[in-house]
Amino acid sequence: MKVSEAMHKGVNWVTPDASLAQVTKIMKDNDVGAVPVGENDRLIGMVTDRDVALPSLSEPDVWIGMASANVSAPLRWKRAKIHRGSRR
Repeated sequence: MKVSEAMHKGVNWVTPDASLAQVTKIMKDNDVGAVPVGENDRLIGMVTDRDVALPSLSEPDVWIGMASANVSAPLRWKRAKIHRGSRR
């Protein structure tokens, strides 16, 4: 298989002054993990989903805030009954 057969065509790209919110929206809307960054008709870099996720996840306060913002309902815990030994 050639690269031309596997690549995305009609790629969306951003300029260096684009916000991360814009980049992540492009990633989500197009189901891609990388967005090219261009300036003056030249490719000058790439932003990947890893570039966005790792800095956020390395900051515990940000990670906790992101997690709590995505929880739709409180978690409910139920203690499980543990049976030891065999029943006959």
